[in-house]
Amino acid sequence: MEEKQMYMRIGEFADFFDISQKALRIYEKMEILRPAYIDGENGYRYYTADQVKQLNAVIELKALGFTLKEIKSILHGGTD
Repeated sequence: MEEKQMYMRIGEFADFFDISQKALRIYEKMEILRPAYIDGENGYRYYTADQVKQLNAVIELKALGFTLKEIKSILHGGTD
């Protein structure tokens, strides 16, 4: 794990945004937002402060009514 970055466990990151850990795992599975680091020994997922903007964008797009598939496309530059 890189020492210069401050990492938050998945639970801390989820609590910060008042969303479930399950939601973060779904975002990971759909390649919308992947953890910055996954510990190979225990499988813990870690996120960085840099990813706060990314998750905030996902939450805002969901609130506007976009589907997760559409959000993935938007975040990866595939909008028409």
